[in-house]
Amino acid sequence: MTLDQDIITTTKQDPRTKIRDLIQDSNKLVAKLIAACCQADRSESMTSLQHTFAIMIEKDSLLNAIELADAYIEYVNSCGADIGRLYATCCTPTRVKIYQNLLKNLNYIFINCWEIKGHSAH
Repeated sequence: MTLDQDIITTTKQDPRTKIRDLIQDSNKLVAKLIAACCQADRSESMTSLQHTFAIMIEKDSLLNAIELADAYIEYVNSCGADIGRLYATCCTPTRVKIYQNLLKNLNYIFINCWEIKGHSAH
């Protein structure tokens, strides 16, 4: 289950709260990929993604909003590249939706980070 776009972009919920929800959802999606993957060497990359999401959750309580947004933008870039590589080389179409939802979540994290930094989506 991934968060609906309406919830992400139109509610008055604080961007930082939206980001927390998206990270937690992404972490669950990666866990689904790990459980379903038949190639052990790919599991290491997926576990690394899960670790990155855990770090993002941990940093949430340590950094102020602007520092957090800057850090998360970097994480989104890195995770997006990893997810894109895994998605492009997946051996089964049954996991396509999971990868798409992960990439969508990363985009919403990115958008909300820029909102924290004072830029709004057009």
